[in-house]
Amino acid sequence: MKRYQIISIIFVLAFTILAKPTWNYFLQQAKHPTGIVGYTMTKIWNNTFVAMTAWGLDSVSIHESSKVLDVGCGGGETVHSLSKNISTGKVYGIDISEEAIKSSSERNTIEIENGLVDLQVADVLDLPFDDAMFDLVTAIQTHMYWDDVPRGFQEIYRVMNDESLLVILTEKDKIDYHMDEYKDDKSLMDLLKHIGFNDVEVSEKDNWIKYYVMKN
Repeated sequence: MKRYQIISIIFVLAFTILAKPTWNYFLQQAKHPTGIVGYTMTKIWNNTFVAMTAWGLDSVSIHESSKVLDVGCGGGETVHSLSKNISTGKVYGIDISEEAIKSSSERNTIEIENGLVDLQVADVLDLPFDDAMFDLVTAIQTHMYWDDVPRGFQEIYRVMNDESLLVILTEKDKIDYHMDEYKDDKSLMDLLKHIGFNDVEVSEKDNWIKYYVMKN
C-alpha cells in the first residue's frame, strides 16, 4: 500500500472518530446555547430566520396594548420585531439559555429601557407567568428541542387568554431530524386539540411550516 493511501485512510478514520462528538456538540448548542459558541450561534440566528419569521407573522394582528410572549427567544430578533407594534403593552421573551438572554438583551437594549420588552431565563415546561396573561404567543424554531412537548404546550395553553393565538413556526427538515413524536401535522394537531386548543390552521412554504393555533 502506497504512503498517500495510508495517509488517506488515517485521515478518514480520524474524521470518523471526531465527527460524531463534534456534531453532537453543535446539536446540543442548538438546543441549549452555552459559552462563546452558544452566544455566537444566537447572533447568527438573528439573521437566519428573519425571512421565515416575517412570513409566519405576516397575517397576525398585534395591537399596541398587546401582551406577547416569545418562547425560545434566542438572539432576540423576533422580540425586537414584535415590539415595534407595541406602545402600551409588552413583549416578554424567555429562553432556557443564559447566553441567549444575554444576546437578546443586547438586541433589545432600548426597548427594555423603555419598558416594552422583558426578558428572562426560563423553561417552557414551567413558565413564570400568570394564567391567561398573553394575547399572542410565538414559538419559532424551538418546539423540536423541548424535553417534553405536551407539557410545553400545556404551559403555553395555561398562560394564553381565551382570545389569544399561538404561532408555531419552524423548518420542516428540523422537525424530521430532531423529533421522534409529533413529527407530522396530524399527530401535532391531535395533541394540541387534546390539550384544549380549539382550532389549528397549517400553511407551508418551501421548507417552512407554520401553525396558527387558536385557544377558543
